[in-house]
Amino acid sequence: MYNQKYHQFDSFYNHKFGFHITGPRQDAFEAVFRVRPKVVKTLDFSVDVMRRIRQEIPDVFLIGRLFVHPQDFGQLSGGKPQHARQKGLEMAERILREEVNKDIHHINGEPIFHAWESLNEVFPEWENPDIQKLYDEYQVAFGQKMLAEGFEPIAFNFGQGNGRGRQWLELYPGTLETYKYLGFHEYDWPAMDRLHVIGLEGPDEPENLVPGVGEGYGNDGMWRALRYRRIMHEGIRQKYGDRHVCIITECGMTQGVWGGEDIGPWARVLTVPPDIPGGVVATPIPVDDYWQSMLWYNRELMKDDYVMGACLFVTGAAGLQRWETFEHLGSFMERLEAFQEEISLDVVTATASTPPPERPIEIGTRPSTVSKPPLETSFVTTAVESEPVEMASTETTVVPEAETDFVTAAAESEPVEMVPAETTLVPEMPVETVTPPLSASDEWNVEIRRGIGLPLLVGDIGVANERITIIRPSGLATQVTSGSKAEYGIGGFEIYAYEPGVYKIEFLDQSFEISMGGQFTRAIFSKVG
Repeated sequence: MYNQKYHQFDSFYNHKFGFHITGPRQDAFEAVFRVRPKVVKTLDFSVDVMRRIRQEIPDVFLIGRLFVHPQDFGQLSGGKPQHARQKGLEMAERILREEVNKDIHHINGEPIFHAWESLNEVFPEWENPDIQKLYDEYQVAFGQKMLAEGFEPIAFNFGQGNGRGRQWLELYPGTLETYKYLGFHEYDWPAMDRLHVIGLEGPDEPENLVPGVGEGYGNDGMWRALRYRRIMHEGIRQKYGDRHVCIITECGMTQGVWGGEDIGPWARVLTVPPDIPGGVVATPIPVDDYWQSMLWYNRELMKDDYVMGACLFVTGAAGLQRWETFEHLGSFMERLEAFQEEISLDVVTATASTPPPERPIEIGTRPSTVSKPPLETSFVTTAVESEPVEMASTETTVVPEAETDFVTAAAESEPVEMVPAETTLVPEMPVETVTPPLSASDEWNVEIRRGIGLPLLVGDIGVANERITIIRPSGLATQVTSGSKAEYGIGGFEIYAYEPGVYKIEFLDQSFEISMGGQFTRAIFSKVG
């Protein structure tokens, strides 16, 4: 249900959805006062509006995030622990200087905002461990300063599908000791349970089962939506008990999870590669299908009392035109308002439940059928058959700086294409030639395909469980395991390639060079003969 360990709510709803507001949208603020969500996250810090939110909704938990670019946590200015700590302190001081945080605006002796995030989606889970340890230093310095000034810091806020509990225990001990609140981003496409179902229906993987919270078959799912549950029960709650409260600081649907452009359910163009099973569907997603999918997600969130809320990205889009394809104002909000009701306090768990002890994994019996939509046919109703999506307008043009975290410059400047809803499009990804192997014992072919989307370098070497070393243009080496991203093939892999330049890929005594310039790039390796 709801966690009351650190923040007291006066009433409780039958859902945990909150708002994620990217700019000063009057219609978004009106929705806040009308729906009175329990959690609001905003990139706008208008003093009068934020003060009014706190006064009219006394139990709301208000979160701020200040956009900065570049996102330097010490890796760009020295790369030593002392540089990371200095950058964390600087970020905290910059936030504290915001007008909304000044003492003269306090309400009953308390700051208007309860909590602040620092950086956003800084790197994926397979980033060099030394870089990740720098981020631990950064988060500790930021968190300690914010706590000293009366604010709660929110840790992590990594991109969807990133993180493992054991990894966080090893690389982020300072963060886990310092922070109470941990932030997660959770998305999928074209349904919130898409990858979860794939995991449940796939081969048994005992090494990936999570005792106590998993279904006990397949690989237990929880790789995109519900990732927080997997992470928290892979050692963190076993070690720290109920110390941490989870907040889903972003959630929704994006084609970006399958290699498409980072656009939401209301986009009328499909950019998911055509060979993604079940990813190619009619767009936009029908509102009713999206609503039902989010109801599934809410039912899962309500099971975990250590989850405070989930911020719908986006509820009041501002900045980039493509954010409008994620907009939750309009038809979705009407459904939420009709669904919302207060629930009795006597059915609410006051504090987080005791985490399960670690124990040997037991594989359960796989059910003969899984009560989920068919993988290849779910959510394919055309938008023509569904209720049209209402795009809320705004009367203001003042917006925060556009988000650029791991997004191509072209995507930021080009408008989202709108085509007839019954038409399904896929990106044109011509085959390129690539520099021949620098050294090789066997002859290999390499196909390179480029497309619109996040600046990811993904690929398939055709064999699983092999170590792949990828050397970035800066010289930093990242190691990944083939097969770790099975959606790209048996030897699938993926890294964020946000640095422009030449990337060297080494595996099985082979060496290849691939130029990257901010595009989604897929490399398919195969032996000749």
